[in-house]
Amino acid sequence: MTSQPDQIALAQLHKDAGRLDVSANICHQVLSAKPSDGAALHLLGAIFHLKGKQEEAIHHLELASAAEPANATYLVTLGGNLAIAGQLDAALSRFQAATTCDPKLAAAHYNLGLALKHFRRFEEAIASFETALSISTGYVDAQANLAFCLLQLGKIDEASGRALLALERTPNHALATTVIAATNATATGLHQLGSSYLAAGQQKLAKACFRFLVSRFPATVDVLSALALLESYDLEMVEALATARKAVAKDPASAGAHMTLGQVCAMLGLYDEAYEALDRSNSIRPLLGARVRRDLLLPAIMGTVEEVDASRRIFDANLDTMGREGLHTADPYLEMGFVFFYLAFHAKNDTALLRKLARFFETTAPSLRYVASHVSTTAPAVRGAKRRVGFYSKFVYTHSVSMCFGKVVNAIQSSGDLEVILISPKQCDPLTASTMYSSLADGLVQISEELDAARTKIAALELDALVYLDIGMDPFSYQLAFSRLAKVQCVMAGHPSTTGIPAIDYFLSTADIEPLDAQKHYTEKLVRLDHGTTHFFKPDLPATWKGREDLGLPMQGNLYFCPVMLQKIHPDFDAAVEQILLSDPEGRVVFVESGFAPPWADILRRRFDRNISSAVRDRVVFVPWFNSTADFLAALRASNVILDPFHFGIGTTTLHLSAVGTPFVTMPGEFSRGRCGYALAKTLEIDDCIALSASDYVAKAVGIATSPALRSEIHLKIMSNSSRVFGDKGAAKALASKLLELIEQPSDQENKSCPQ
Repeated sequence: MTSQPDQIALAQLHKDAGRLDVSANICHQVLSAKPSDGAALHLLGAIFHLKGKQEEAIHHLELASAAEPANATYLVTLGGNLAIAGQLDAALSRFQAATTCDPKLAAAHYNLGLALKHFRRFEEAIASFETALSISTGYVDAQANLAFCLLQLGKIDEASGRALLALERTPNHALATTVIAATNATATGLHQLGSSYLAAGQQKLAKACFRFLVSRFPATVDVLSALALLESYDLEMVEALATARKAVAKDPASAGAHMTLGQVCAMLGLYDEAYEALDRSNSIRPLLGARVRRDLLLPAIMGTVEEVDASRRIFDANLDTMGREGLHTADPYLEMGFVFFYLAFHAKNDTALLRKLARFFETTAPSLRYVASHVSTTAPAVRGAKRRVGFYSKFVYTHSVSMCFGKVVNAIQSSGDLEVILISPKQCDPLTASTMYSSLADGLVQISEELDAARTKIAALELDALVYLDIGMDPFSYQLAFSRLAKVQCVMAGHPSTTGIPAIDYFLSTADIEPLDAQKHYTEKLVRLDHGTTHFFKPDLPATWKGREDLGLPMQGNLYFCPVMLQKIHPDFDAAVEQILLSDPEGRVVFVESGFAPPWADILRRRFDRNISSAVRDRVVFVPWFNSTADFLAALRASNVILDPFHFGIGTTTLHLSAVGTPFVTMPGEFSRGRCGYALAKTLEIDDCIALSASDYVAKAVGIATSPALRSEIHLKIMSNSSRVFGDKGAAKALASKLLELIEQPSDQENKSCPQ
């Protein structure tokens, strides 16, 4: 006999397919057995609404709400139907009740905002729309209606900004377009508005403004160049490339346009076009930025081992040349606002090279060596007062950095042992930050990406310690880190590489990831924390799992899935891929294309063409990037074995593997960035997955992939021990204690910095 939930699910399918009478009949069958079934009553109400029978719809929806008075969704549906019937006071009360029943239901706050907007209670409506957006950041209709309310209150710039954000997601949104039109937007006005957003550090608003300007009016080369850079900052690289090329076509004599094009092409891996554009920029007007970008360019996707070594030698030699030339800039972020992210993937000890790079920055821009006044004071700290610690990152949204450290920072704040301040650039949306740093979002300190202003604002906090969650992925935090803004300055492994920066005293890492001789990998003093620095939460698993076909995976053969960004695929790994496929004629090795840089996969394919035998090359497969976490989890689950690549391996993917239980194979690397998989295998007690050599790695991968019994055994071990990965393992308490210890010890810098 079909169960009641199954009957309702079947009725919903018929209703969605337009078979309203069939759906209604099933609902009546359910109600004949249980007259107060809320789900059946609610669905019947929706059916009557679709049939245009509004009174009957309201009647059944009221019965549904009476049956389940705490069901916020039922209240929202009832309120919507009351509003359609003109009963707006009653609708308003239902929406208010829905927000009380379920404060996290975005639709409840959105509909309450609509009702308040109707009654011209614009301030209250704005609050409701903002709450809806804090829950669901992509809620376009909430954004557009918020813009309308701001416009009614005469807040023109804020209204324009919100409308532009709505148009970013839905270019022809009627209400958002109406709001923009009502502001009497002109090309000049939009240019000024976008520039003001940019100056204030509101990069998303600036991008939306410039993009709207370009779509409606003839744009200047400056606007196009600025838009291209903003698009690249948001990793909209295909759009950025098109915009940068338009800028060069608009004014071929613009040095800035060529430099922008060179920067975008370098990020995409279009190196010939990048060098040509940067050379052209320098020939028109020598610019420090174009020079540094060209001479220190590193490929995102590595070539052969010999090519990697050659790129490092060129980088090193050019750094020496520029250092001898006595170059100087008063605005390093404008001139040299980029990072050297790809060094970390080369499987080399970068301490000497990053020290040299830091010296180049300090001599080229002496202003970087800012010291806050409270740091040099000789006055002793007041004992008994809470020590104040700032945590800084650009990535305070749903990003791997926040996935690792968000809950730890929250827990330190909640413990009350330290006064904790979260610091991030202004383009960070506080509503988004609230999901990852719930205990800190209200006190979020936002700084502009202008070094003098940022340093002044952070210095005013008089921090005892400043902890960067990451350095090396964001150019602004890299340059900010040269300043002495607290007596103790640390970096965590958001980007698991040393910084080379003298003002960073400590690298806070996890004891079981670091090899015994790890201090030589850091210019900072290495702090090994026994409880680690992370607090992982278990991801929600899909109610239903997609199969290989739905995921775009190969339908046949054993799947060896390597689920990492392509810049991690070191040429040393190519031989292992080849040997796996030679050993398993039914094997397919699967890589994931970049979600923002399509040329990367083509570059790696060409390297594989050179390095992997043609006999097996066609079984190396690339699939599109998985934008959905549910799809990514399903792809892990659908694979026979997961390949943790050599030298720079899986990171936050460890939590996904622990939740799904698919066996993986790993070989510990020389550096911490290649040892997360090893540490995970040790935690899960699956030593069978740890390889001691490249040949052992191949043997273990093939052995697991081709043996259902072995896979089942390892899967059961992972699932039995996965609770060790998730939850609070004491990281926050230990980290807070260590920070207090570092703050209280003598401030002699020789006690902090490791030998140079």
